[in-house]
Amino acid sequence: MTERSTDRSNRISEDRVDDTIDQEAYYRFPGTTMTVCLLTLRNGYQVIGESACPEENFDDERGRSLARKRARNKIFELEGYLRRTELMQENNHEHN
Repeated sequence: MTERSTDRSNRISEDRVDDTIDQEAYYRFPGTTMTVCLLTLRNGYQVIGESACPEENFDDERGRSLARKRARNKIFELEGYLRRTELMQENNHEHN
């Protein structure tokens, strides 16, 4: 069984994720509750998130918020991958 590290310095902060976002755009498909959020990052990479709900529960602002949250979660995944790669490279340099 492995121990979990208590070192929080390698965690991806919300500020770090938010700092990567340059632009955001939304689109709701006509006649539907499907909302898409496109986040463009400072390096030009783009991620999307989407939301949809039953007609009787539709709220445009809530749909936009949920779609943005889902797109933002993808940035966390990308930043986590990048950080893990950085740590691996640091570890390789220490052992060479």
